[in-house]
Amino acid sequence: MSPRQDWSERFRRFRHGQRGWALFVLSAPLLVTAVAGLAAGDLQVLAGAGGGWAMIVGGTIMARRGFAAEAEGREPTRGFRAKLSALAGVGTSLAAWLAVAHNPIVAGLFGLGAAAAIRLMYGADPKPVPPPAPPPKLEGDAAIIAEARASIARLEKAAGAVPQREFAETIARLASLARRIVAEAESDPADLRRARRFLAITLEGAEGVANRYVETHRDIASPKLEENFRILLGDLERAFEAQLSSLRESDVRALDVDIAVLQQRLREEGIVQGAASAGEKVPR
Repeated sequence: MSPRQDWSERFRRFRHGQRGWALFVLSAPLLVTAVAGLAAGDLQVLAGAGGGWAMIVGGTIMARRGFAAEAEGREPTRGFRAKLSALAGVGTSLAAWLAVAHNPIVAGLFGLGAAAAIRLMYGADPKPVPPPAPPPKLEGDAAIIAEARASIARLEKAAGAVPQREFAETIARLASLARRIVAEAESDPADLRRARRFLAITLEGAEGVANRYVETHRDIASPKLEENFRILLGDLERAFEAQLSSLRESDVRALDVDIAVLQQRLREEGIVQGAASAGEKVPR
C-alpha cells in the first residue's frame, strides 16, 4: 500500500469512527429545555425533554461504538442503526408530546420523521452474512479416498520441509507412488477393498512419521535417528511399490479372467467357429 493510500485509509477510518457527533449537537436543545423545566418545577417538560434527550444520546453512544467497530474492521452490535432510529424516533415523539404539548398523533409524526432522517443519514444495517455451509460429510469409499489424498498432501509438505535432499526425494517418491495407488484404487472398487488397509495404516503411518521427523530434526541432530529414518524410508518405498504392483497384477488377472470367459461364451454361441469358417477360402 502506498503512503497516499495508507493516509486515505486512515482518514476513512477516522471519519467513519466519528459518525454520530451531529446527534449530540442536534439533541442539545432538549437538554437545555429539560434543565429549564427542572428549574421551573415543570415535571412534564422535564420528563418529555429529559427523557427524549436521554433516549437520543443513549442511542447515539451505542451507535458510535458500532461505527467505531466498523471502522476498525470488527463485528459491530447487530442492528445498531435500526436501534438508533427507533430510540431517536421515540425520544423525539416523547419530547414533542410532553415538552412541547403537541397532539399525540402529531408527536408520533415528528418521531417518524426523526427516525426516517436517521435512516437517511446513516443508512440501513448490512444484512448478516450467513455462515458458510459445512462441506458435505463423506462416507464409505469417498471418505477413504479423501483421507488418503489429505495424507498424501501432508506427505508432500513434509518432503518440502526435510532439510536432507536424500530424504526429501524419497518422501516425494512415496507421495508419487501413493497418488498412483489411490488412482488405481479409485478406478476399481475391488482394488479399493484390497488397498483399504494399506491406505489406513501404511500411508497414514508414513505421513505421520515423516512429519514427526521434520519436527524433531529441528531441535535434535542425531546420526542414529537419521540412519533409522533412512532405513524406514527404504522399507516404505518397497512397500509402496509392492502395493502398486499388486493392484496392477490383480487388474491383469481380472482381465485374463474376463477374456477367458468371453472366449468361452463365444465358443458356446458358435460365433468363433462361424467367424473361422467365414474366413476360410472357398476352393475353386
